[in-house]
Amino acid sequence: MINTLYPPLFPKIRHILSAVTAMITILVSPILFIEPAAAHAQLISTSPSDGSTIKISPKAIIVTFNEPVTGTAGSVQLLDANAKVIRLSPVVNGPTATLPGKTLPKGRYLIRWSLTSADGHMIVGATAFSLNTPTVKTTPADVALSGTAGKLVVKINGSKPGARTITLKGFSGEATVELRNTKFGAPLQWVFSRQGDSQVASGIVPAPGTYEVTVRIRISTFEENVYTGKVIIKN
Repeated sequence: MINTLYPPLFPKIRHILSAVTAMITILVSPILFIEPAAAHAQLISTSPSDGSTIKISPKAIIVTFNEPVTGTAGSVQLLDANAKVIRLSPVVNGPTATLPGKTLPKGRYLIRWSLTSADGHMIVGATAFSLNTPTVKTTPADVALSGTAGKLVVKINGSKPGARTITLKGFSGEATVELRNTKFGAPLQWVFSRQGDSQVASGIVPAPGTYEVTVRIRISTFEENVYTGKVIIKN
């Protein structure tokens, strides 16, 4: 009886339900797409801090993230300027991974990590610090990079290991730089900040060698320009 009296309603109902389902899919899909990317653990700090020069050996090497992480015996390591592993086997507790301290000779050191965030994403990175080792000042050099938006020239303030700054001009917004040397196995990651009419990133280059340079400039929420090149750090 119902089929006889109201058959025209069913196509309309199906049409409405289809439209509602499509709308829900459109609204939910971006959330599903964005959520995993936002769930990766982010580095908060290292101790000793990135780019610092200290006078006594650290009591501990500490790497801290914004959420719990997990790791294995070699997931955080302390390396010297020759890429020799000085310390490994961290204690991982929630968002913090800690290596016990050790009396170190003066020199430059690299903290390297490869940890897993709660969403299963691998987090790889490195920072560097100096222990009783002065910065050597040398002539600044221009480094030519190429990438998604053409050419980019950055200026690095010296050609020997030690505390370094990289300067960019002509853009605003967020930007980062990575310096990767194959013997260290993880990139140094510096963040640009505004100083006058320039953007400057700083840190310590722990050893001589050829470094691959990657600059990422964010131009919108989901888009960035990437530039790559190489710089030679001499003895």
